[in-house]
Amino acid sequence: LAELAALAGVGYVIVRVALRETDHRVALARGLVVGPAIWGVVVNLIMYALPGMAGAIAGWVFVLALAAGLVWRASKPIRPQLRTATLFAVAALALFWIALASRQLLTPPDADFRLGMAASIRAGGFPPEFPWNPGTPVQYHYGAYMLNGLLTPPSGPDLMFVEELLGAYAWICLALIVVAALLRRASRVATLAVAPLLLAAGAWALHTQPGGILEVPVPAGVPAAGLRASLMEIYWPSVELPLVTNYDALPNISTPSFTLSYALAFVVLAHAARTEPRSWQSAIVMAALVGFLGLTSVSLAPIVLVIWAGLEAVRLIQLRRAGSARRGDWRISALGVGLAAILLAVTSGWLARLQPGAVPLNGLSLGWNEFLGGWRLLGTLKELPGGVGILRIGPLAVAAAAVLLARNDRLVMALATGNRPAAARCPAAEL
Repeated sequence: LAELAALAGVGYVIVRVALRETDHRVALARGLVVGPAIWGVVVNLIMYALPGMAGAIAGWVFVLALAAGLVWRASKPIRPQLRTATLFAVAALALFWIALASRQLLTPPDADFRLGMAASIRAGGFPPEFPWNPGTPVQYHYGAYMLNGLLTPPSGPDLMFVEELLGAYAWICLALIVVAALLRRASRVATLAVAPLLLAAGAWALHTQPGGILEVPVPAGVPAAGLRASLMEIYWPSVELPLVTNYDALPNISTPSFTLSYALAFVVLAHAARTEPRSWQSAIVMAALVGFLGLTSVSLAPIVLVIWAGLEAVRLIQLRRAGSARRGDWRISALGVGLAAILLAVTSGWLARLQPGAVPLNGLSLGWNEFLGGWRLLGTLKELPGGVGILRIGPLAVAAAAVLLARNDRLVMALATGNRPAAARCPAAEL
């Protein structure tokens, strides 16, 4: 927890100085994920020369020196207000308590792979290899396992408990980032009405029973016998222990790769959607975030990179038409997107495929996903006894509604553009 708090502090400094965030609440929330992401991508690069804990220590030296340098070069104090920091800390600890309790209700999924990968990376096995097939490099999705292995202290909590801590921590990162963004854009009443949707089963990334991502009770006929039981099952569903399904716990609580990916994607697109001039620092930081995103979601990272490039192109065109374009604007944008592409190529496993004996993987392709057959992208209606029904709204309908409500908001447009459904057995994630 001390390590995570230190990384969150580093992330806050980076968001406030390098990304030029003026809202303390937003900076505190985004710093939770920016700090571990910057440390993770730096350590991932260092470990090609210094594998294991030596690379982790070198990464700590780098990020702490980076944060100190940013604070020293800051033109004005960047510390948050005491009241804001206190309220944020109380909210984060309360959510962490809830998230950790929810995580501990679930059995560890793929424990042999996840813990074996974390232990191997900690012991100096880099580039990482499959625990059950030594010599075969892992070419994707090992970012969370790397954090687990390298953040585990030398004594005390073991790898399994640290993975539970990371699952809870990653979940509160996403929750606080979304809530902070809502508070900036909407009223407190609207935020309180929408924020509980983060707890809903529709927010799970992988669904074994495809349906909608948002469910609304609607009249489906004349009220009849069974209405009371149907309403009780909707608003107060029965839960048995041990849990027979993951959907009775917080969404994605056992898979920090998904929640970290969502949080990072949101941070990158939120800053890319801003219209103010970029700096060299912000371009490099955003590229590093995309690089770590390649370690947590090999399918989501290219989508974020393409949308970021599109937002940069639109911004430069508008600046040129308005006559306010600067000579270095396109250079900074090209630096950020180009560096992100290079880091993505390295962190997503393309570099590992060039090594002797590496097993080639199929590349990315554009097409229809065969696992989406059960999805209803617009929605479905399920009738229940008593004349009531559940309207399940699909991802395309939600994205269309968001575009209609905020068609002038670049961030909403970016999220709607990247919206796509996930399916069971398919390691994909939707924005």
